[in-house]
Amino acid sequence: MSCRHALTIEALTPNAHHLAKEIIVKGLKERFGEENFDESFNPDLNQLHEAFVYFCVGNVQSVNDHEDSLNDENYSCTNHCNNNQLMIATGGLSLDFKYFGKDECCFRIERVSVLKEFRRRGYASQIVSHLMDVAKQIVAMMDRNNIHTSSSGGVDHGSNVFHEVYEKIEKLQPMKLNRKIVVETDTPWIEAVELYKKKGFTVVCEKEGCTHFELDF
Repeated sequence: MSCRHALTIEALTPNAHHLAKEIIVKGLKERFGEENFDESFNPDLNQLHEAFVYFCVGNVQSVNDHEDSLNDENYSCTNHCNNNQLMIATGGLSLDFKYFGKDECCFRIERVSVLKEFRRRGYASQIVSHLMDVAKQIVAMMDRNNIHTSSSGGVDHGSNVFHEVYEKIEKLQPMKLNRKIVVETDTPWIEAVELYKKKGFTVVCEKEGCTHFELDF
């Protein structure tokens, strides 16, 4: 079985939570070593929907090798295929309440992870772009509904996903949501560092082996 390159990104659903968690855990074990991974330090993994204002997954279409063969790739999709969809990537948007202080918050991109076998194909870039777009759409919806943000203007987005996100953020008011996205990644991960730079993020600092970025929009 092989997989097409087109990535479909969608909001995480409850029945797919365990698959998303598995992708993230695999990445963490690669980063820290399986013997050093401690799930108790990652409580959000058991409640991704609740821990993030928005969490997405990326799927690729799986087909039989008879139909679409990629000569150098042959991946096992056991436990990941659902209606010929293979989940290979994740990413989330949370609200950072510590970046500015008690009166403001901003978006933070977290848990961007791609299965090892599918890296270096631009999937992480697509996930990050999607999360950036979602942040902008959230702010636009809040502006239209006169919720506190740092600017005004925007369009109405009527999807159930965005209404659910809107309701989550509305409960946090009167905290002002700043038009800023922050993210951090391991400094040795050159490709990740370059990815965020290409997306327009500015390096804020390097601390304890991590590079910290921010983006105003």
